[in-house]
Amino acid sequence: MNETRSQFIDLDAAHAWRLGLPYRQRRNVLTYGAQRVPPGGVNFEVLTQAGGLLDAAQPRTYAGQQLTVYTEAQAGLTALVDHIETAEFDAPALDAFDGVLTESARDAQLINAGYRLADRLLPPNHEAEPQVWIAPRGYTEYRNASGFYRPKRQRTSLLTGFVRYEYDEYTCVLTKTTDTVGNQTTASHDYRFLMPEHIVDLNANVHEVLFDALGRVTATRAYTYDRGGNLTRIQHRGAVNYTQEIVVSDRSNHALQQNATGTLTPAGVDDGSWFDASGNQRMLLPDRLQPLNWNDRNRLSGVTLVPRPSQPDRETYQYGADGMRVRKQATLRTSGTIRTSEVIYLPGLTLRITMNDDGQAVKVVAALQEVKVDASRLSARTLHWETGQPPGIANGTTRYGIGDLINSIGLELDELANLISREEYYPYGGTAVWTACSQVEADMKYVRYSGKERDATGLYDYGWRAYQPWIGRWLNPDPAGTVDGLNLYRMVMNNPTKLVDAAGLAPTTKDELLKQYRDSYDPHDRNLPFEIMERVTGGLIKFEQDMANENILNAAKDIKFTIRHYTKFEPGASKFDEIASNFHLTAKNIKEDNSRASGSNTNRDDWERLGNTFFTFFLLSIKGEVPKRGFLSDRTHYAEIDVENIEELESLGLENVDFFASQDLIAVKDLSKASAVKGKLSDLKSIILKKLNLPPLFIKKMGGKEILQALDEKFKGPLEIKIPGNVKANHWFENKNKLTV
Repeated sequence: MNETRSQFIDLDAAHAWRLGLPYRQRRNVLTYGAQRVPPGGVNFEVLTQAGGLLDAAQPRTYAGQQLTVYTEAQAGLTALVDHIETAEFDAPALDAFDGVLTESARDAQLINAGYRLADRLLPPNHEAEPQVWIAPRGYTEYRNASGFYRPKRQRTSLLTGFVRYEYDEYTCVLTKTTDTVGNQTTASHDYRFLMPEHIVDLNANVHEVLFDALGRVTATRAYTYDRGGNLTRIQHRGAVNYTQEIVVSDRSNHALQQNATGTLTPAGVDDGSWFDASGNQRMLLPDRLQPLNWNDRNRLSGVTLVPRPSQPDRETYQYGADGMRVRKQATLRTSGTIRTSEVIYLPGLTLRITMNDDGQAVKVVAALQEVKVDASRLSARTLHWETGQPPGIANGTTRYGIGDLINSIGLELDELANLISREEYYPYGGTAVWTACSQVEADMKYVRYSGKERDATGLYDYGWRAYQPWIGRWLNPDPAGTVDGLNLYRMVMNNPTKLVDAAGLAPTTKDELLKQYRDSYDPHDRNLPFEIMERVTGGLIKFEQDMANENILNAAKDIKFTIRHYTKFEPGASKFDEIASNFHLTAKNIKEDNSRASGSNTNRDDWERLGNTFFTFFLLSIKGEVPKRGFLSDRTHYAEIDVENIEELESLGLENVDFFASQDLIAVKDLSKASAVKGKLSDLKSIILKKLNLPPLFIKKMGGKEILQALDEKFKGPLEIKIPGNVKANHWFENKNKLTV
């Protein structure tokens, strides 16, 4: 018979009662023969009566216990669990160590492993019992009320490091976890159902899931890579399950889709039949006789779609002096007629002509002029037919395409914002969802994944190279060499959801990337600045996110931490009510892209190497003191934010906003060695004090200037506080003490 004894606890602070919370629990086992079953049946009264099977005097075997410990500072009506203490070893369990360890050595090992002795909970007869070894686990720290008391960081025991949690700007869903050595798992979510739809684990493997309109899982995908950065497997689970294996050569980064029989081997990939001496792929697919032809500049010149002794179906390509495609021609033979489709690419205009040759005459059956305008993630295409206008489409109609972060056209609308087509893509370019208002309209969609045109082969033309979306690889090696790594076939560093390759040479350059956001930038987007900085820096900057312990915070409770933004107002000038990032000012043509020499805090490096021009910059102020900085000599006013005042942060819309702090990164050549911290702005004081790493007694006795100087030394340079996007400025104060170096 299993017995569970429980005791609940009531937290009865004034105006905030929480009754009946789980507190102490114990499990016992009572063993009886069948003859002890009460003849009149089993009920609680019979079991607990004097001499009953659950009488306190009955012998029991101890089976474990658990104690729930709550945080000391309970907030509102929320009961927060600090940790749980679970029994692990009693005397019979420790008998297994007899003859292996002495009792003292055994106890020392247990203490070093984080165990400690504790009394047994809820003894049935209220008599003292032998102690047991318990293990405190699951230590959790929480965000404040504005963060909905979500877990901020956790650790398994006091002997292990913390796992830190990051959420979206609304503290609604978990977006990143970082373990104690910096390994990260990231997730993006489908906000219709608050479910993760794209997860990158700490080994850089990617897992995806698709939901239907009711939030049910319709498909999942997992991507596997080898040590050379080659995608080796795409595993799909859905209405139809399949696994796409990609076979990588054992001598190079050459790779092919596995054939239908599964007989292609790594050695066979480089046997000379699949790749030429320049590394160009010879066949489109291993199971089909579809030869690829290359010109002397290693550009794809043609593909045989259907081989025949004479007049095979082919698609051919021609290029201009700049290397970009200027003409495409597809020849298909059907029912004694040869149909030729020709596409001519001109600046802002694409001509699409279709002709039929029945052996007696050549007839133009369709001629389309496609006028196109592209602006950032938006595009407009006006279709005008000289002949062959399809039914159901008005001549001169305009299709508006809306792209995503990498410019894939997912949504097409007409002039009245009616839906024309909707397409969703897998990360590497395959179509996951495809719908259109008619087949005719669907046939008129030419620009698709990554803003590129898909050929009849299924390949995407990127300019300098062709791309195979079914296996996430380029068709031939990078003409630009090793600009983005030694693997010349890898697509955008295996990060297709965030990086885009404009021409088939390398992921978007940092300057181009920043310009890409000029027109669509939202100055109050608190997540995008961090994403852009990560893309520009290649994720080299690693942030510490640990917070100070209770002893340090108590020592610093009377030390005021604020942040200040200094500026210069001309006499009589009105004060602005929002502090704008340098990117916002330059994007709106309010300010030129000045260099550091001209007095700006941001120079070209902030754009091209650091990507932090999307942040507003602040100085840390402690006890009303600020660090000595040369640029303060001509600053007339400053705006100040009390980061410890949650009401003030809420009034500024900053209660759930992350900051990052670092040395001046301009002077850091190797960004992987930069000294930087990150976390919620409301936790700035705790995070900065943890980085300072001084004993509580020292902190309590130090002045503001001393702490600021120590922080500059700890961060290996002048400390800067950065907040993503623009920041409201409720109050301006005159800078009466202009400090200089």
